[in-house]
Amino acid sequence: MSTFTLYTGVMSPDLELRPARFSDRFLAYLLDTVPFAVGAIVSIWIWGGPLGRPFDVRVLIGIGAAWTGLAVLWQCVWNLSGGTPGKKLFGLRVVTAQGTVPGLLRSLVRAVGWLISTPLANFGFLMALAHPRTRTLHDILSGTFVVEASARGSSGA
Repeated sequence: MSTFTLYTGVMSPDLELRPARFSDRFLAYLLDTVPFAVGAIVSIWIWGGPLGRPFDVRVLIGIGAAWTGLAVLWQCVWNLSGGTPGKKLFGLRVVTAQGTVPGLLRSLVRAVGWLISTPLANFGFLMALAHPRTRTLHDILSGTFVVEASARGSSGA
């Protein structure tokens, strides 16, 4: 797997970081997304089943919007700490070109980019298959990279 160098500051040596593998990113995505889809489905079932409430378009849109909002908030908050629990479980982290965790604005842009990618048949995620550093649409929009969590010092080669 190829590596790339991120500049980490004047006093720090450059670090070689390995781009995250697509398979690890995909599994992390599933772990971070499936609970929200299941939550939406269960909410709809509870609304119509045990609660016996009637359905209309407004109810479905409301439930979908609530769960989508929670998923975007989840993405934003966890990106502030360097990655979602799914990414952390697979030894991945989200960093800027300087090797730091993204700030609030980058995390928000990344979360909105993630939201845009999902309903478009995950096109934004599929971009990672062709990108040399496995970057997705939301990585590119936010200026972030997903890398393996263990960085290696540069050998100078």
